[in-house]
Amino acid sequence: MKKIILIILTIVTSIICYSQKLETEYYFISNDTLLVDHFLTFKNDSVVLISSVPRHMWQYFEKELKYKKLSENLTIYADDSLQLDNYGFYDNKQLKIEGNALLNESQKDLYVVRKDFDKSPNLFIKFDGKEYKIDMGESNSYGLVTKSPKNNRRLKRAMKNIDLDNYETKLIKGFEAYKNFGYKYVFGIIELKQK
Repeated sequence: MKKIILIILTIVTSIICYSQKLETEYYFISNDTLLVDHFLTFKNDSVVLISSVPRHMWQYFEKELKYKKLSENLTIYADDSLQLDNYGFYDNKQLKIEGNALLNESQKDLYVVRKDFDKSPNLFIKFDGKEYKIDMGESNSYGLVTKSPKNNRRLKRAMKNIDLDNYETKLIKGFEAYKNFGYKYVFGIIELKQK
């Protein structure tokens, strides 16, 4: 009896740890500045809903696609007639489940659980071995600011004492930020390195 309970617990634990979450929105983070973002919502063990991000004066898009899960890998089958490339969905998607992230190493695609981040996720800046959070405030689908960003006084003091001409600036986001810095940095980290 103990063996059976242990086997059941092991199976349930592995399903929970290595599974996409049903009815959870996964947000696609583009590696460039184009607005090709979209959501994936897994409806059951074979259907995923792809939808555009609602924006004022933009046409909303929503379509169910089939997918297959094998171990910790997903294959989402694209329908060529839908012109999904407008949403960064160019072909069948091969995704690997890593915690709350879904990723494709070769195409550098990254999806994150949207509710893990604020309405307007923060950026980070890193230099001289220290990290600072940059509050981005919030805006609605009309582009109107609904919450002003907070000033980071600690960052302001640190920036006061450096000469930016002596630093190289690099913005890293999406897949590259996830791989180099971790999950919480996927919406962007500005790295300053001395020349």
